[in-house]
Amino acid sequence: MAIEAGTRLGRYEVLAPLGAGGMGEVYRARDSVLEREVAVKVLPEGFTHDPERLDRFRREARAVARLSHPNILELFDFGTEGDISYAVMELLEGPTLRELVGRSRLGWRRAAEIAAAVADGLAAAHSNGIVHRDLKPENIIVTSDDRVKILDFGLALVVEPTKEDAATASLTPAATEPGRIMGTVGYMAPEQVRGRPVDNRSDLFSLGCVLYEMVGGQRAFGRDSAPEVMTAILREEPPRLSGSGAVVPAPLERVISRCLEKRPEKRFQSASDLAFDLRAIVTDSDAPVAASHIRAAAPRRRVLWMAAAGLLIVAAVTTTWWMRSRSSTTPNDAEVVAVHAEEPALDPLRVVVMRFDNQTGDPSLDSFGLMASNWITQGLSRIDGLKVVPTSSVLQIYRAAASGGVEGSGGDDPVRGLAEATRAGTVISGSYFLQEADLYIQAEITDLSRGEIINAMEPVVGARDAPMDLIESARQRIMGAVATHFDARMDLSLMSSPPRLDAYREYIAGIELFGSDTPEAIRRLERAVELDPDFAAARLWLGMACWWSGDRARAASTFRQSEGQRAQLTSYERLFIRIASAFNESRYSEGLRDAREALDLAPSDGLMTFQVGILALMLNRPHEAIEALTDFDPGLVPSRE
Repeated sequence: MAIEAGTRLGRYEVLAPLGAGGMGEVYRARDSVLEREVAVKVLPEGFTHDPERLDRFRREARAVARLSHPNILELFDFGTEGDISYAVMELLEGPTLRELVGRSRLGWRRAAEIAAAVADGLAAAHSNGIVHRDLKPENIIVTSDDRVKILDFGLALVVEPTKEDAATASLTPAATEPGRIMGTVGYMAPEQVRGRPVDNRSDLFSLGCVLYEMVGGQRAFGRDSAPEVMTAILREEPPRLSGSGAVVPAPLERVISRCLEKRPEKRFQSASDLAFDLRAIVTDSDAPVAASHIRAAAPRRRVLWMAAAGLLIVAAVTTTWWMRSRSSTTPNDAEVVAVHAEEPALDPLRVVVMRFDNQTGDPSLDSFGLMASNWITQGLSRIDGLKVVPTSSVLQIYRAAASGGVEGSGGDDPVRGLAEATRAGTVISGSYFLQEADLYIQAEITDLSRGEIINAMEPVVGARDAPMDLIESARQRIMGAVATHFDARMDLSLMSSPPRLDAYREYIAGIELFGSDTPEAIRRLERAVELDPDFAAARLWLGMACWWSGDRARAASTFRQSEGQRAQLTSYERLFIRIASAFNESRYSEGLRDAREALDLAPSDGLMTFQVGILALMLNRPHEAIEALTDFDPGLVPSRE
């Protein structure tokens, strides 16, 4: 229905039409209360005359309104005026991605940056249980100030837990009709084409189609008719981008291919992982956790603590020294054989996540435990070098167990029972409970191959009515704890707590860029601190990078901020802050005293030994300097040129 200028819909005055689509007509309007211009979408007539459909849209609109993400079009209001139902959104100025692609083929770097921003928005939606289902170039806008926004959640659905028995509960889309196809031909995932239930990975397939088109200048599944397109999505692979004449780095082509996998389990399992990989390609950084950094479960040694301080001395030995120390801490064959001889049935690099226990006393929250374990499992599968037991396999074991636990020599210990049933040496278990309106998740990571607790995590708290936010926060903490535990570059005994995985990855990227591209290293370390303000290692290295770039004032400010975290830090971390500040302010005597004390806490820490030697040298104490630096190779120090 066409609406004339001057028509009032509640407090909004229609000014002019902006466009129309299958989900309604859009108008420029003025908010008479806040005195600003907005976009008003008038919904199709079927919404108003179908109470069930209107109620569903309201529910989904409320969910979208909670997102408040910079890469998602903001929804302000929803209302009815007579027979007209409408939604009020922020007004954006700029072309859609369809218009941009129509003008010229985008360069691969620009395309990857846009796709990463879209993935960020999808990650926020998915963490709130919202699947877009209609991602395409027409629903992505690049504003005049270069912001990327996802539009039109008109076909979105809110993923809700089913009301099955908790032992067999699974995630299914709410209000999805079997056999009904929802989406746009050419951008639908295979499961959408078949009319089957969708999840967050369906959106990633659609984003892969969009990214393919941005880079290659043609659709991934371009055919002459809709039936042919749908057949191609189900059965055919898109033409290789390298044959389209586009300049596409091999890592980017691999990312796109993974998005376009026919089977959801072979795609990226989360939008945040996709966004991270895209940015790593743009910055030419090998940011993901590399398999060469994963260590077997051998006796933990004092390896390099890469959460050092902001010192020139520490900065001088980053990459090469790091590589040397990593290789020196890798267990030899005899150690590995000895470990596996003790527990031949359990593989420490094989990880299984138990269904989290409901301790709320509310049976309606039973399925939350499976939601949490399934989401955590998907995230862990993205850590290179680990073998993660699928949630479906865990459910089969639960169903086969007479008492709801796991049969086997584990006896009454369900953790050991599940470990033995899956041959997983690392088990993640947990529970959740309520305190007033807040929901808490508590997790424990156990190394059954060695019989020790890796990490008993502090509870993560969130609002009961936003469960996916809480699950995502807990997932990042658990993934960070697992990744750092198996990373030979980290000595967790010197750290107060493991970081979030997304922050840890930015941190590692910043470390690897240090010296070769210090401004980008600073940006990545800033991002790590932003993602996890409690990540002391990232803040300390940020101070070091600022010092290395010549910004002494910012380095001092960063160290002061670290000092403000004293209550959360280990003794070793507090000493590093003091050493960093002392060195930055040329208080070498105090720095040497603290470095000696830190070395008592970490006798085999190579960087601290080197630091003691340099500080002694600067204080004209040659004997102490020589003793500390005897095994150090000066050729490892990179030039500041």
